Amino acid sequence: MQTNKIFLSLVLFISGVFLSAVYAEQAFEDRPFSIDAYSRYIPESSVESMPGKIEVSDSEFEISREFKLYDKLPVKLSFNNRFIDLKDSVPVRLPPKLVGLSFDVETTVYFFNLKNTYLRLGITPSSFRDDWDLESSSFRIPSRALVIYQPQSRLTFIAGLAWYPDFEIELLPVIGFIYKPNDKLTFRMVPDRPAVNFRLNDKITLFAEGSANLNEFEVTRGNEENVILQYRQAALATGLRFMLNEYTQLSLSVGQAFNRQLKYRDDSAKVNIDSSVFGELRLEIRI
Repeated sequence: MQTNKIFLSLVLFISGVFLSAVYAEQAFEDRPFSIDAYSRYIPESSVESMPGKIEVSDSEFEISREFKLYDKLPVKLSFNNRFIDLKDSVPVRLPPKLVGLSFDVETTVYFFNLKNTYLRLGITPSSFRDDWDLESSSFRIPSRALVIYQPQSRLTFIAGLAWYPDFEIELLPVIGFIYKPNDKLTFRMVPDRPAVNFRLNDKITLFAEGSANLNEFEVTRGNEENVILQYRQAALATGLRFMLNEYTQLSLSVGQAFNRQLKYRDDSAKVNIDSSVFGELRLEIRI
């Protein structure tokens, strides 16, 4: 109960800080305060080489605020909460839920004196567990360094490295681009959520997007504590994004989740989950 009170107080405090300034006259994508939330439901799926099934509900909430420190240095602060609910009937002992809490700080500066080239640095203190307790053993500090080159207003290239200390794979390359050939079509080929967007009109956008991730959580397994459980999944989806008003977007999508696995990092047990369709609801607010 005390942990929940601390968590709620932290969310309210950060929300108050981020809501201190509102710039409604700016474009939706450029507004400094944002809330992004999604809920994805993957129906009960069979598993390979063992009896039983698994049902997954995956939701995430992120609140962020952009500002200029001393009116010069651009800074973005974000708070993220991810919750994965697992319902299973498999013989492998799995936790009923997985929880991720993180706070991110990001800044973008000129990359030396190179024209149209920028350096983006980010650091993300995080806790990944099977409950809401903030234990020091589950604390990680992922970070990233990206070079951004924008030869023209409609084309952006991104390259760099992401570092995940104490994860099985600690260093990952980051490479991608964003290309907007016209006012209707946008190719956003970046690692977090690669997507192709086609704006049908001022209110509706058709999109296709993908995702791939490998998350690690510190869990309790019977009498064992601080055991690392890996959750791997890739997905492809398509849907419609609706501009409800100048501040709010709502997205509805369906897709296929595949390459799904829950595995203990000590190789004591793993569960390969069959591919499955899923539905997702996402809400984005910019003010």
